[in-house]
Amino acid sequence: MKFSTINFSSFAVSAFLKSVLAASLLAFSVMAWAVPVNVNKADSALIADSLKGIGLKTAEKIVKYREKNGAFKKVDDLLSIRGIGEKKLEKIRKDIKLKD
Repeated sequence: MKFSTINFSSFAVSAFLKSVLAASLLAFSVMAWAVPVNVNKADSALIADSLKGIGLKTAEKIVKYREKNGAFKKVDDLLSIRGIGEKKLEKIRKDIKLKD
């Protein structure tokens, strides 16, 4: 009987530690999305990785627009990119930098 009690306690501790680890990993992954990206300097891969909801194709459009028209002067300039509307821009606005 002691063995099953010890086993159960070990299971409970193990489950608790797994929960703490899972919560920590989740918090870290959420924080990874929160890193602002300078859309005037970043390549398309970094933009796509940093801005939630922006895929590689849209990120490539951002870079092409920047190369053709120069640096973005305000965040709202991104509305010129096909695939970025007002709703999407509002979701990612806090993660966009225009200067370092």
